[in-house]
Amino acid sequence: MKNTTLVYIERGDELLLMNRNRKKNDLNEGKWIGVGGKFEPGEGPEECMLREVLEETGLIPADWELAGVIDFVSDRWEDERMFLYRVTAFGGSLRDESGEGSLEWVPKDRALELPMWEGDRYFLTPLLEGKTGIRLRVSYDADGRLKSVEGREGSEAASGSLPSGPICSATAHAGARPLISIDSALIGCEIRKRLYAARDAAYRDFQAKLIPGEHPWSMIGVRTPELRKLAKELLKGTLSGCGETAARGAKNGELSEVLLGWLSDLPHALFEENQMHAFILSEMKDFGLCMELTEGFLPYIDNWATCDQLSPKVFKKHRAELLPRIRAWIASGETYSVRFGIGMLMQHFLDDGFSTEYLELAASVRSDEYYVNMMTAWYFATALAKQWDAALPFIEGRRLDRWTHNKAIQKAVESYRITDGQKELLKAMRRRAEQ
Repeated sequence: MKNTTLVYIERGDELLLMNRNRKKNDLNEGKWIGVGGKFEPGEGPEECMLREVLEETGLIPADWELAGVIDFVSDRWEDERMFLYRVTAFGGSLRDESGEGSLEWVPKDRALELPMWEGDRYFLTPLLEGKTGIRLRVSYDADGRLKSVEGREGSEAASGSLPSGPICSATAHAGARPLISIDSALIGCEIRKRLYAARDAAYRDFQAKLIPGEHPWSMIGVRTPELRKLAKELLKGTLSGCGETAARGAKNGELSEVLLGWLSDLPHALFEENQMHAFILSEMKDFGLCMELTEGFLPYIDNWATCDQLSPKVFKKHRAELLPRIRAWIASGETYSVRFGIGMLMQHFLDDGFSTEYLELAASVRSDEYYVNMMTAWYFATALAKQWDAALPFIEGRRLDRWTHNKAIQKAVESYRITDGQKELLKAMRRRAEQ
């Protein structure tokens, strides 16, 4: 989801609008809209708003407010989160023309009569009424026709301003990402700003080699200590940069609604956001909520690093409730859910309360996925170190596929917890290609 701003500048009873009539192949061609555009890397909403207004109009905002946040979804275009601003005082001189289109002061009572995206009327109406806290999701089909407008969270006044009719709903469509609060959207922007400020291109290039398959554009190269620091600020409610909004973090291990909103706003765009997400869940103290958020996050994990980073400490105190979930994850067939389930089985069920049924559970996994088989091998190498007598028959009996069998032996032989005699025995059990 890309982040953008849209700014409506007021001058008494007039509104500055742009007629998009200059660019070829402009998505907005022929429509009247406010000014604005996409965030640059490292920008927050205000920085983007100030830059775009100056670049497109020559004006310098002096007094403004965030009027709302609008999510656009489409059957054709990339999802967009737009931060809606009202500017009521400004300096500078209005440009005669803009590369995007012609600028014109329009009487407010005529603004809604102009050609514009149909969904824009749903947020421009309450904005012209002076309202804030507007929170909507606007959906279009592949031909740019309005499908639905959903409004909730942020302002009862905004919801009350929505035109009535079947196209407007207060309930999100099934399968749609949650319509998070404006505060949660702002926290997400501040997180992104902090991550870009800490990025290291050389480290990104190094890290990308360790995590094959991760899209290069989603990894910016933030080192783990900085990610941990930022996650800790979020958990303590001390994140700076968004005023009171950012201070509404977790207290005493309980997550605020603001932070919960960000955690539910999936998928994240950056690998580093996923890593921070895993750090936060790992420190949670409420088992029920942690499990709910973990299960919500697992389908979006797409690399081994985030999968292995996710290790909630609270699971240790709730092993009885954890075990059925581990079984479900392993049975899911989803690569990183299976890997996570085997990892949790290794972490929490090879010491106290150990049972050979857990070895059976891990040995039952059959997969063509490298990262599943590698975790299975890691599990049995650890089991050989901790539960030698119980685990050895699974190697002797060739209960694993050949690759996983040999990889488990390799990792066990590399372990300092395996005796020299045990290592020699394991080496003799390696299987050749035909075995």
